[in-house]
Amino acid sequence: MSQTDAANPASTAEPLSGDGTAELQELQADIEETRDELAATVAALAAKTDLKGRAQEKLSRIRMRSRDRARESAAVVRERGRQIAGMGASFPRQRVALAATVAAAAVVGWVLTRRRRG
Repeated sequence: MSQTDAANPASTAEPLSGDGTAELQELQADIEETRDELAATVAALAAKTDLKGRAQEKLSRIRMRSRDRARESAAVVRERGRQIAGMGASFPRQRVALAATVAAAAVVGWVLTRRRRG
């Protein structure tokens, strides 16, 4: 059996019934389908072994979530500051204490988000 016979099993096979083109086309279609499935499997395995790419993707998602949380926290602090400023207008000492409390809360929130990132 030569190499060309090994590469093309139809050339050494028994004669096909009838004209044989339908059976040959069916075999070729099965081979193509198997090749496509194998290619998909190889691609899936390659994606699973790409640790650097997977880590970068996860890091990107974590960064986006952290930024969203920071924006939400900043909006809450600004709103609370407006509320406190409105309440403290008639009470100067309370206004200073409330402003200091808001600033401390903002610092604590910032520190907590930095710890979660790091």
